[in-house]
Amino acid sequence: MASIHIEQPIKESPEDLLKRFEQEVLSLPNLKAFVDSYEIQGNRVTFGGSKGISGAAEATPGTLIVDVTLSGMTALMKPFIEGKLREVLSRLG
Repeated sequence: MASIHIEQPIKESPEDLLKRFEQEVLSLPNLKAFVDSYEIQGNRVTFGGSKGISGAAEATPGTLIVDVTLSGMTALMKPFIEGKLREVLSRLG
């Protein structure tokens, strides 16, 4: 098992940022292959899948916090997944 924790400074409101997170991150074809479902409640998005990726993103004023847990074979892909996630999140900030 492996975990990824990223804190990204943001300038937008938490609500606007979570809308962009849903549109620009959760809709990525590579992520959709691993994430079966997600739920938005307030300023928090939780997501999970049967292929070993689950986590949450929470937007607070000034910061987006993303925690991802990788299990099974996806744990071996941690460097790749973390690099891509940081790249995508830097565009949101």
